[in-house]
Amino acid sequence: MGTRLYFVANDGSSGPNLWAHETTNSSTWQVTDILLTTACGDVTDAGAMPGYYTGLLEMGTRFYFDADDCPESGGGGSGRELWAHETTNSSTWLVVDINSGVPGSNPQAPAVMGTRLYFGAGVSPTPTAAPDMELWAHETTNSSTWQVAEINSGSGSYGNSNPQMLTVMGTRLYFSANDGGGGSSQGQNRELWAHESTNDSTWQVADINSGCAGTNSASSHPGRFSGITVLGTRLYFSADDGCDDYELWAHESTNGSTWQATDIYSIPVAWNSYGANPGRNGLTVMGTRLYFDAYDGSSGCELWAHESTNGSTWQVADINSGASSHPGLYAGFTVMGTRLYFDAWDGSNGYELWGMGIGLTITLN
Repeated sequence: MGTRLYFVANDGSSGPNLWAHETTNSSTWQVTDILLTTACGDVTDAGAMPGYYTGLLEMGTRFYFDADDCPESGGGGSGRELWAHETTNSSTWLVVDINSGVPGSNPQAPAVMGTRLYFGAGVSPTPTAAPDMELWAHETTNSSTWQVAEINSGSGSYGNSNPQMLTVMGTRLYFSANDGGGGSSQGQNRELWAHESTNDSTWQVADINSGCAGTNSASSHPGRFSGITVLGTRLYFSADDGCDDYELWAHESTNGSTWQATDIYSIPVAWNSYGANPGRNGLTVMGTRLYFDAYDGSSGCELWAHESTNGSTWQVADINSGASSHPGLYAGFTVMGTRLYFDAWDGSNGYELWGMGIGLTITLN
């Protein structure tokens, strides 16, 4: 942030806490000790663990994160909640205590939209129960915090929508959530949802896994392995419709349509199969094109591409013929201009750096 680096470290006495390093003079210091040490006892191992679920999320001169001011139960703290640090005056504070007492609201999966922070958080139905996770928001201009929607109004172990993969597109937020439906799937129905910030409406975008060949509807788990990627006015993600296992899906925000973009792994569905599982190592945008790893059942896990303008999908290269090269397994995919860089295994050289350019031959570097 500017000339300063913020990070989490353990000095051996206060446990994992927030630290800073100033590049202009090479000074390093503990920003704050969030722990209520007198109430919590020995916390040198647990620490506040700032950013354990959320990371350190920058918003202007401020960053937000989750932290636990008392990781030892019964210590009188707030549990794991949302915190903030203002860099201009070095102040750190508890933003809101959503779930009073242990275990806290466990804020996670955050996304920034303008001056607003969206995240998953929960309130416990009983003092000792785990929080029921729903979608929450915090407005930085007036410090207000509220539950955006109660998607799953059930009780017990299934009264929990647990929003994940929060992705911003304009004034709209997309995410996966479980509404508690799904027939015989015991209240597990995780599908794609949306929230429109201009009118505070929330709805299920599509029921992708509504049942296949007479089976009950279940979860499609959109973005479970790939995350959700924005390309223009369109979302791309992996999902399981119950028929083809995990394949590449798309949603067009301008007309609300959702469809399976391609069927890479066309072999009939098998129990506990992940199908093509596209984008497990990343769905990466380059121009109008999407690059990703996928498994087709014959050449293993290789590099694939999808052209959004005409809906075509193809294998870019069979780097490890007859087996899998697992592109992006360790380093992911990085775009630099018209080139795509990633790690891959060709079967003889181990995992090395590979590169591909538009109109160029894929090469080992």
